[in-house]
Amino acid sequence: MSLARRDGTRPHPSPIEELEQVVAELPDPELAYMRRSYGPELRKAFSDAIASLSERDRLILRFNLVDGVSLDRVAEMYRVSQSTVSRWLAAARCSIREQVERAFAERLGLQPGESVSLTALIASDFDISLAGLLS
Repeated sequence: MSLARRDGTRPHPSPIEELEQVVAELPDPELAYMRRSYGPELRKAFSDAIASLSERDRLILRFNLVDGVSLDRVAEMYRVSQSTVSRWLAAARCSIREQVERAFAERLGLQPGESVSLTALIASDFDISLAGLLS
């Protein structure tokens, strides 16, 4: 861990720190393989799950993930509390996850436990996937 200098600037990272940063940014080969192999099926499952949501749930996900609208602002738009919007978002995400896991298991003939772990591995960037589909 580098310390800041007295003038507030950070010293240049050491060669070891630079190497650690490069290694941390390398893609996991197993994850890359899984995404290549199962990515299209996962994308279809995400797309179907989003399509099954109510219009309100799709809109609040889009407002929050794509447009960056705060929960407070969404709450104002719907004339509800921020905690209500938070619950709506949590329920929508839970619904999407459950539908994706179920659809993925059916499409690939996997056992329930295998589907959950495979889905978690491939969809590690869940919000990015959702934002792309909601755009």
